[in-house]
Amino acid sequence: MKGFIRVWGGELSETQQCEIDSHGNFCGGAEVPDQGEIESQITSGQRSGKTESGVRWEYR
Repeated sequence: MKGFIRVWGGELSETQQCEIDSHGNFCGGAEVPDQGEIESQITSGQRSGKTESGVRWEYR
């Protein structure tokens, strides 16, 4: 799942953009809202989406 992710909207006041490492850690282990939901959407093949709480994300 290694790559880069951009997360914005929902409870975030600003866009977060960072790396997902080879262990699946987002942003060096920093707190990312709805991370579990985003992970499952990426695993199912999505490249972008929106969580139930309104956090939008883009994976590349």
